[in-house]
Amino acid sequence: MSVSEQATALMVKIVYQLRPPATTTMAPCFRCSSPSPGGQVCASCLDDDLGGLIRNRGAAMRWLTSVKQATKDEQTVLSYARKVEAESGLKSR
Repeated sequence: MSVSEQATALMVKIVYQLRPPATTTMAPCFRCSSPSPGGQVCASCLDDDLGGLIRNRGAAMRWLTSVKQATKDEQTVLSYARKVEAESGLKSR
């Protein structure tokens, strides 16, 4: 597997591990014992792997930070969408 393919696979795993705790079972990370979805290796530990793989820890950290922010922004947008749906449902009755 090429380095690019390995990096892509790690990035996919990292995004998967960023799921909200309410949507999955949480257990300690195999490596650092931080809460992690499914008790798998957490996003931070996987990001360490990514940084080592690409030999640029800073780039991996910036990517993880941006993905975490995008995940939060997505949750915010969806919460507003649910609010609008709830308000619409109440008004149509």
